[in-house]
Amino acid sequence: MGTYRLMGVSNGSSEPIAWQALQLRSVGGTKPDATVQLRVSGQPVESTATGKGAVDSAIRAIKKAVPRANECTLGELRVHPLAKGSDDMCKVQVQVAHKGRGYRGFAASAGTVETAAKAFADALNQLSSAP
Repeated sequence: MGTYRLMGVSNGSSEPIAWQALQLRSVGGTKPDATVQLRVSGQPVESTATGKGAVDSAIRAIKKAVPRANECTLGELRVHPLAKGSDDMCKVQVQVAHKGRGYRGFAASAGTVETAAKAFADALNQLSSAP
């Protein structure tokens, strides 16, 4: 797997939070759970969480994996299609608040849930690089 950078989220080691993988599971009407695999400050981290929906589960899993994420409030999540059709790319923008400051994260991909999780991780990386 080569290093890539997708709208601020990298699977290389230069970012504080580097994306590896996301797995979603929902069985028979139960609340979905998400497992994320990240590299946090160069160390592999895997976390699983359950939420109200797939995106909520993925963001909760990131919050479990990245302790400072619990200090953030997700204020906005916008999904924008980049083309027409159900299998086309989308762009997700999130805004998180931390100690009175706002940080935006962006990502683009074909999967809406994974893209939203990557955008949240990107916002956390913006927070890490703030003065």
